[in-house]
Amino acid sequence: MKPQNYNEIIIQKVKEKLPKNHLLVNYLMDTLIIDREPAYRRIRGAVPFSFEEVVKLSKDLSISIDNMVEQSSSNNVVQFAVKTIDDFDNANEMYINMLKEELARMEKLINAKNVEIMVGYNRIYWRFFYCPLLFKGDYFRFLLSQNAIDISVKFSSIEVPQEIMKLYQQIRNCNLKLKNLTVIWESRMFYKIVSEIKKFHQSHFLSDEDVAEIKKELLSFLDLIATSKAKWDIYICDISIDTNCIHCIFDDNEFVQYNIYSEAPVIVWNNKTVSKMQRRWFEKYKKASQQISGTNAFFGSKFYNEMMDFINSEL
Repeated sequence: MKPQNYNEIIIQKVKEKLPKNHLLVNYLMDTLIIDREPAYRRIRGAVPFSFEEVVKLSKDLSISIDNMVEQSSSNNVVQFAVKTIDDFDNANEMYINMLKEELARMEKLINAKNVEIMVGYNRIYWRFFYCPLLFKGDYFRFLLSQNAIDISVKFSSIEVPQEIMKLYQQIRNCNLKLKNLTVIWESRMFYKIVSEIKKFHQSHFLSDEDVAEIKKELLSFLDLIATSKAKWDIYICDISIDTNCIHCIFDDNEFVQYNIYSEAPVIVWNNKTVSKMQRRWFEKYKKASQQISGTNAFFGSKFYNEMMDFINSEL
């Protein structure tokens, strides 16, 4: 499909949902956070909508992304769907659904005869590791994003439902069994984590005791990857990673996952164009990264020691 036709379809869908008193150009500027001229270029079809922009429009207008683009057999047109909170009775049900779908994908990877997994993250998803307090923090952020919890609550008063905790345990157990996994982390990731903890502490959401226990979890996590108990190839990259992403090949299947919204990751299955683009991204970032696991023990030890010193000094 030509970019202009692709844009025309999306523009038409947006117009159908917009109230009559809303100007299309102003809506695109506000929703996509772009200036007037870039918005007009998209309306004219001079610049195609990006993947992330289509997701933002779909989410904001509560339109299934499959319905945002014309059905086509062309491998250059991506068909995908994003679930929103409106598809569920409450936020917990949505979170449980997300964990169940993640668990199902991980089980496929574990049971596959041949598998290759590449992951690029600017933040850690704690559901993959034995860090229950940090996982509870992720759960709190999710509830906050769905307006499902009062911001004035205390961390200690939050209870994670038993069904969610059970799924969390299953996911982290699966994570330890994954094979042929390459992980690229943004180098400032731990600085961001510590900064967020300090802000929550200053706002009295976290108590002194909470911070002390979370600090223990962070140090234990560093020890886990430092001692290679998690048998992955781990790289640290100084270049910013804008969107957390995963590329998986297993048996005769392939998918790319974008964690644009934590509650509803966007997954593209068996699309050669998207997969090729994502592999190229991983290859570029891997070349610009420093391995901290396996053979590069010196740099790994240096990184772990720096992060441990930083966490101990700041928390």
